Amino acid sequence: MNEVIQAGTLDDKLYLCPTIESSDLELMQKAKRWLQAQASFCKSLGDDELYKICQRAKLFYGNKDQFNDFDKLDVPSNWVLELVGDKVRDCRLLKTEQEYALFEALYGVAADYYLAWYMGQPLIKLDFDFRSYFEFWRLGGVGYFNEDKFLVFRK
Repeated sequence: MNEVIQAGTLDDKLYLCPTIESSDLELMQKAKRWLQAQASFCKSLGDDELYKICQRAKLFYGNKDQFNDFDKLDVPSNWVLELVGDKVRDCRLLKTEQEYALFEALYGVAADYYLAWYMGQPLIKLDFDFRSYFEFWRLGGVGYFNEDKFLVFRK
């Protein structure tokens, strides 16, 4: 948790936002690693459809205005989030009300499930590279993929 908090600021916002500066090239390298982590996870679960979508998605950099409502659509990014979320719930070590409350609090740090799961990873018995997401997030990265593109922008 300390690592995440040190990488961000509230800066008059309700949720933690990343503060690390990087080049566009570095951001895109982290985006590629994050996309590969999602592909590997889908493959390990035998979800060939999502695996193939992740594998063929091409990286595109843009600005936030180009993607305003993208996260509200029925897109593969959201399908992977649901798949990971289901597995996280199945693989939590304690499955108590206290653990549930802890994960809700972790989500509240940055309003981000992947970041919450990264911080709570010691309590999840799941082979998933949440660190690749943290490294992408800490550079300000936001990404969504559809059937053939992984769209990346900065927060």
